Amino acid sequence: MFAVESRHARRFVARIDSGEDVVASLKKLCESERIRAGWIRATGWMEWVELVHWDPTREAETRPRRIAGPMLALSIEGNVSMRMGEPNVVLRGAFSRELDSGNDVFGGQIVGGSALALELVLEGYEDARLERDEDPPTGLSLWKGERTPGVVARGSVAPSSSSSSSSSSPSSSSPSRAPALARPLAPAPTPAPAPAPPAAPVSAWAQVAAVSADVERVQPLKSVRIEEDEVFLEPKKGDWVEHRQFGLCRVDGEDAEGALVIRLPNAQRKHIRLDVMDVLPPRQDGDRRIFPLRPRVKR
Repeated sequence: MFAVESRHARRFVARIDSGEDVVASLKKLCESERIRAGWIRATGWMEWVELVHWDPTREAETRPRRIAGPMLALSIEGNVSMRMGEPNVVLRGAFSRELDSGNDVFGGQIVGGSALALELVLEGYEDARLERDEDPPTGLSLWKGERTPGVVARGSVAPSSSSSSSSSSPSSSSPSRAPALARPLAPAPTPAPAPAPPAAPVSAWAQVAAVSADVERVQPLKSVRIEEDEVFLEPKKGDWVEHRQFGLCRVDGEDAEGALVIRLPNAQRKHIRLDVMDVLPPRQDGDRRIFPLRPRVKR
């Protein structure tokens, strides 16, 4: 199992217009808004779509199958992560179209498609970054990161004479004996010893949560001493600030009076004056430079 936590998100409500490529348009939006992790939900109409499926025997995707429309996108859902340094959009959909023979319903993973009018919601997670890479055991392209123990699924039991006789015996109807039916008939191979679950497992989830919750912890950059004062960088357009009230916000620039213009997680813009704030040394989160802001204490 792999998990990360996000406490700050931005939501974009968008429409992909006629003739625009669905996957490429979403990737462009993620690049312009610097989205490194997100979730997508969409519905609407498509002109055509190219779908693939996963072939586990070859550990590879099938050849793209192009299906002509128009067709109704009953449901499109997917996510955004990073792969080889750029946003990677993965979409899967279910579609319906009318044929002379009746209604045709189909689905798969979308590798290309032209929209007629597709409406969607993109939720970008500001404080999380997901990396995608090939998983050697399966060949699938999966999120990578530190794993935590999950719950192993029980295997199904193959029918046998012994199981049939036990199911026909009166004692097999007893609730106390029911779990025995799910046990494998042959001894399972001895699994590799699993690590003992610690009281507080150090996982990717815990690490991200700690960074999100402990806003006081920063990683100062090297400073240059001039006389008796230390000079630190100040937030500029494209940087990020961490505000106790507004959360993690992107810097859009300065207004005419020198106030900092920031964009909130809900996409609203605010003007804040740095002369009443303490700007702490920034920390680096991937390619984002984040400046913690604190109200200046009057002395």
